[in-house]
Amino acid sequence: MRKDGQNVVKKRKVRQGKKEGICGYCGKITQLSEDHVIPQCLFAGKCPNDTPTIYACERCNNIVKSGNDIYLRDMLFMDMHSAQHPIVQQLWEKFKRAVSRNQSPAAKYALSNGRYVRLHTVSGIFREWAYEMNLPLERVTDILSMMTRGLYQYYVGRKLPQYSQFEVMRIQGDLRQFETTIQVLLQLGAPFVTVGDGEVFQCIYACSAAHPEVSLWFLCFYNSVVFSVVTNRQVSQQAPSSHAKPAESI
Repeated sequence: MRKDGQNVVKKRKVRQGKKEGICGYCGKITQLSEDHVIPQCLFAGKCPNDTPTIYACERCNNIVKSGNDIYLRDMLFMDMHSAQHPIVQQLWEKFKRAVSRNQSPAAKYALSNGRYVRLHTVSGIFREWAYEMNLPLERVTDILSMMTRGLYQYYVGRKLPQYSQFEVMRIQGDLRQFETTIQVLLQLGAPFVTVGDGEVFQCIYACSAAHPEVSLWFLCFYNSVVFSVVTNRQVSQQAPSSHAKPAESI
């Protein structure tokens, strides 16, 4: 995902220690610590200085989000579109050790739910075998819903309602067609965000003027794997009683 416009968002943070407040993820009032919204494990070294952070409770930060971060990393590392990225290659041995020690839930899911498929060239000539699997729908939705909630708080400057609903979808096919959508959003003034040099993560987002809780996000990892996330598409006057629920398909 590339940008040609000028509406690039960069924010610098003042790091603080633990504090009492409202968790940016679950809304619980308790002691909080700073969490990297974009997982540190996706980077070859330390997180860039402009990595978005929010304050989260111990459970969200150190249990739920920590597990999500590793799952997302391993899922991206196994993806044929991002596996050859130089940063992924730098971290590949770490991933292999986790798999060999049976410490990768994403790899275990892939081994249990995948199958070999034949890949062909455009002209129909057999190229190679590949391992294919359907994404774990609910898990991916939970991971990217939590991430989007954090991104929204950091970049938009307000919190999504706790009852918010999220629709998550993997952008498939030729990403060059997707670039047209990006350029239209940029022309309309949508903010474009890169973390560091953008090699690990970049995104573009837009919020409804009438209903700011309604938003559209395109999240791009390693310049190749793109997800769209829509928040609160079905806005109503009365808040529903349920929390975020997964989309029907990815």
